[in-house]
Amino acid sequence: MEKVIDKANDSAIKSTKRIVQKSHSMFTGAFALSTLALLGSAQALGAGEVTFHKDIEPILQRSCQNCHRPGGAGPMSLVTYEEVAPFADRAVLGPFARLRPGTQLGSDTKVGNFVETKKAIVGPGSKINHLSYVGDAELGANVNIGAGTITCNYDGVNKFKTEIGDNSFVGSNSTLIAPLSIGVDGFIAAGSTVNSEVPAGHLAVARSKQRNISGWKRPTKK
Repeated sequence: MEKVIDKANDSAIKSTKRIVQKSHSMFTGAFALSTLALLGSAQALGAGEVTFHKDIEPILQRSCQNCHRPGGAGPMSLVTYEEVAPFADRAVLGPFARLRPGTQLGSDTKVGNFVETKKAIVGPGSKINHLSYVGDAELGANVNIGAGTITCNYDGVNKFKTEIGDNSFVGSNSTLIAPLSIGVDGFIAAGSTVNSEVPAGHLAVARSKQRNISGWKRPTKK
């Protein structure tokens, strides 16, 4: 494995070693890898190569047997490799993302910052870029999930599935209440709470109507 020799100082390397050794007993190897990336002692390269600082590599290899994966992993991204399907080509993770059991990423996918997935099949070219939860869901190809979107998959007793067709667009701050099906080329307006089927090619708008009140006065301190 090719080694990356950076300018990390001795104290940073020693701290990294302690974190990696500790995380081996607490977390998966992906956490160790991402911790190193955060400290500048590892690099996730876009071509799929993951390389390590020469002083860290032996420890990391013992902690993370499966970290040499296609795609890139950003800092502090947590993956349970034993329970997550292998990344496809050019899949990009993080920073600060969490892939839970049952997640499958297709080629050219993106799971961005502060995104959590669980039992989610993410089709080729689809993107969940930020601040979202996608659980018990199947996304087709080239789906865009806007910031703040969540799949409401749990009613307190049972889990339900959300299906989103190819080339669909889900606007920011959308709430998708499962069981739910969104057809191919479906479009969800930002801020919608959707709880019924969206046919292929349709626009779904499910939010209260805006009111602009004239003559309104701002509250003042008493």
